[in-house]
Amino acid sequence: MAERAKARIEEVAASHASMVSQPEAVTRLILSAVEATSR
Repeated sequence: MAERAKARIEEVAASHASMVSQPEAVTRLILSAVEATSR
C-alpha cells in the first residue's frame, strides 16, 4: 500500500515502541513529513 501511495518508508532499529526508545528518529520523520507537505 505504501508503494501505491508513493509513501516514504523509514525503518528504525527499535522495539515496537519506537516513539519511546528512538524519539529523535521519530521527530526527524515528523519534521520531514511537515516539510514535504508544506511545499
